[in-house]
Amino acid sequence: MHMFLKCLRNIPFKLHHCFTLQSRSFSITGTGSMSEMSAPQPLKKQRNSNRNIIFRPEDTEDDFNEHACKKVYEKINNENNFVVCVEGNISCGKTTLLNYFKDIPTCEVIIEPVEKWRNVNGFNALDLMYKDPQRWGMALQTYIQLTMLQSHKNSQNAPVKLMERSIYSAKYCFVDNLYKSAKMPEIEHIILTEWFNWIIKTQNIKVDLFVYLRTNPELLYSRIVKRCRNEELKISLDYLKTLHQLHDDWLIHKKYDVPAEVLVIDANSSIEEMQISYEKHKNRIVAVHTS
Repeated sequence: MHMFLKCLRNIPFKLHHCFTLQSRSFSITGTGSMSEMSAPQPLKKQRNSNRNIIFRPEDTEDDFNEHACKKVYEKINNENNFVVCVEGNISCGKTTLLNYFKDIPTCEVIIEPVEKWRNVNGFNALDLMYKDPQRWGMALQTYIQLTMLQSHKNSQNAPVKLMERSIYSAKYCFVDNLYKSAKMPEIEHIILTEWFNWIIKTQNIKVDLFVYLRTNPELLYSRIVKRCRNEELKISLDYLKTLHQLHDDWLIHKKYDVPAEVLVIDANSSIEEMQISYEKHKNRIVAVHTS
């Protein structure tokens, strides 16, 4: 029991939780203090009208410690975690920024699930979309919306979660680009928009900071030509200019919903110069959460 109580003292509680340990009950209040309560009821587990979590285990104390400590820590500590979404155009340097911070013990890096898009049960949906966006844009963007939602909702394993892009940029930049460039029919755009609005309304997508790596489209195009990825061979400079404007409209001009603060970083420099810039902005991105 001592191990479990020690664990609980380290959890920043915001809610009120009740725990029953065999024949004794304890209440942990919002301040983290603990007091003895009345004897337990003969129920193994229940949830009351206040949504307080009540455990009434009949197993061993070690079983209870392992189950309750893990579940409660996940529920409460997630409210205090910090989520950063790194945004920007294709080849703006998102991976470089994520790699710069990935070795900090209190940071967890979530890369864009591109490999999933390249292998949907054997189909390369990303390549199909670039080759024929009118035919495959809806299919790819539906799958991107699903996989980005999974990235947002998966359990966070560190105080700071650094995500490559977000479900917001998938909609406001890439889906809307397909529609505005007449490569997606209106009915498909309406369906994706309704799905997106429902997700945002019901799924509590947590974002605390957007980091926008703003880069000139001409520089992006030269980087894309140099790295020569198969799916990107058909990307034009005009396509990058349109995406650049959509990112600006969203994150700078705030024409669409921006649910968190935005840190804009000029990403037109070399990798070495960008690392200096990342260190300069480290306090805002992760340092508050690295102690």
